[in-house]
Amino acid sequence: MIFFCLLLLFFYVNANYMTNNRIITKFKDKKKIVNLLTNPNFYYKYLDIVKASDINFVPEIENLDSEVQFPQSISYYSTPKISFLPTLITKMKINQKWTRDKDIFYGHIRTKYLEFNITIEPILKNKHYLLDFKGTMIKKNFLIPEKYLDQLIEEFGDIFLQITETEKCLSNN
Repeated sequence: MIFFCLLLLFFYVNANYMTNNRIITKFKDKKKIVNLLTNPNFYYKYLDIVKASDINFVPEIENLDSEVQFPQSISYYSTPKISFLPTLITKMKINQKWTRDKDIFYGHIRTKYLEFNITIEPILKNKHYLLDFKGTMIKKNFLIPEKYLDQLIEEFGDIFLQITETEKCLSNN
């Protein structure tokens, strides 16, 4: 029995590792950031960037001109970028559940290898808005170092910046 418990602990580690990343946006109006994060085109562009397949939205997004309804669950298959395990990682199912409280967005992301929460909050600083990304590791496989969450949170910010460079996604704001 002890061996089984140690083996289970070996494969999955509960962790409360936390990380934070802030990005400078070109937005001077918080409403435009919120509009972008509630725009279905934002989510489709994100999924395109991560090369997602077999995408499922709950509730289903039927109208690209309407706001995303929260809570919003998104499941899809993608191959995560894990540089220290490039040959071990194949396409896997990723589940994201997003909720919103006013101008703060909360995500719960779960994969076969890790599970974490992310908070995205716009913060005004020097007449421009920053996006503050906070991540908290919930559970991870022993192969995944805690610091990998830093890379994931940074990637969320990079993808946000990449999306904001496209005119189509911003034109609805």
